[in-house]
Amino acid sequence: MRTNAISPGFTLTETVRGPFPEAQQAPWRERIPLNCPDQPEDIASVIVFPLSEEAEWVTEQVRYVDGGSMFRD
Repeated sequence: MRTNAISPGFTLTETVRGPFPEAQQAPWRERIPLNCPDQPEDIASVIVFPLSEEAEWVTEQVRYVDGGSMFRD
């Protein structure tokens, strides 16, 4: 059995864009060291690898797709 997880950061989806104007998104964006929020495509590309045969021996991993937010002070 393989157990892997994807941990996305602040991702610009329609759920975020719709109710939150740019001014309200600013505090979240400022916390991203790469200065760019995730796009849904960024998350999707990371999901594909653990599902592939190339990841047969990859187990118990958490992939952080957050632009470096996890490593902030």
